[in-house]
Amino acid sequence: MSGQNQEHLWYYMKTSVLGENQEGPLQEQVFLKLATTGEIDKDTKISSPTRTKGQWISAQAIPSLMAKINEGKLNRKAEKIQSSVEKKENKKALADQKSEIKLESARQKQNLAKHKSTNNPYRATNIPNASRPIEGDATGGLIPYKNPKALFSYYIGIASLLIFPLGFVSIVLGFMGLAARKQNPVIKGSAHAWIGIILGGLSILCQSGIIIAMVFFAGLI
Repeated sequence: MSGQNQEHLWYYMKTSVLGENQEGPLQEQVFLKLATTGEIDKDTKISSPTRTKGQWISAQAIPSLMAKINEGKLNRKAEKIQSSVEKKENKKALADQKSEIKLESARQKQNLAKHKSTNNPYRATNIPNASRPIEGDATGGLIPYKNPKALFSYYIGIASLLIFPLGFVSIVLGFMGLAARKQNPVIKGSAHAWIGIILGGLSILCQSGIIIAMVFFAGLI
């Protein structure tokens, strides 16, 4: 089947459930392509007006055609082996991925178990000084000695009724005592802080009124 200027045409008998049907004419390149794909095997009856002089012969009678048929078989076998290898590699990769997911899930469960509390799993674990209990006032909040700012605001607020400048100090300490009470509710003292703020404010208002009145009446004299 060496190349020549003359165009060679081929026919072959295709076997089906209804019997044999003649296929063709086919150009030689198309015919050889069918041999490599397995459409034509060694037992297929073939014919060519130029190659076989119109006689019907078995494909295995032509060595060059058999070479194409065997080449096609080898290629299909190699593709099948390659496909099988790829499937095995994909299965292995999938198994490795599943194993990695299981390991990661186990690590996350371990980390979660470390942060869980035995008595209360929903308790926050990032509270500062959570291991050291905070003591409240021994007097039950009547004298909030654990909140000195609120306590001093109370006493200075009383004293500010007599000494004008102390009203400002009482107000500032009162708000500082409220802030400390908000950060740590156990120490109490919010009532003392508010009394100090109110007394300090009254002191400033009353003594400011007295000063204004004195200036006003001094202007009338």
